[in-house]
Amino acid sequence: MIKTLLLAAALCAQPVAALADIGVDGARHLLLRAGFGANPAQIAAFAP
Repeated sequence: MIKTLLLAAALCAQPVAALADIGVDGARHLLLRAGFGANPAQIAAFAP
């Protein structure tokens, strides 16, 4: 029963986490990890 409740809570919280902004640091990290040169314009596009 507890496992079912925890699973349901995790599945319900997932869309909320996906809507969170990644911010400037997150955008820079994402672009650098993907192999792109992260210039300020690209970072601004990914970090609203």
